[in-house]
Amino acid sequence: MARASPEDFVVVKVDIDTPAAELTIMEAIADRPEIAALVDELFFEYHFYFDGMDFGWGRRAAYEADVDTAVGLMHRLRTLGVRAHFWI
Repeated sequence: MARASPEDFVVVKVDIDTPAAELTIMEAIADRPEIAALVDELFFEYHFYFDGMDFGWGRRAAYEADVDTAVGLMHRLRTLGVRAHFWI
């Protein structure tokens, strides 16, 4: 089985278009420092409510989240040393 080690450069892109699955992955990384320690750079399409726009996501958007939630998650990840980025 192949595994990542802290010496590896690991980039993760989370763009499944299923907010519940995406947030489960993102929260697992943010909540478990041993996982975050393996990730160097992370890119995440965060489906959240923004000024009444749905960006074509319709019911797939995670409307319980907003820009503050997204920035908070990125802050948590960056505090753990992950270069974390999101887009909408």
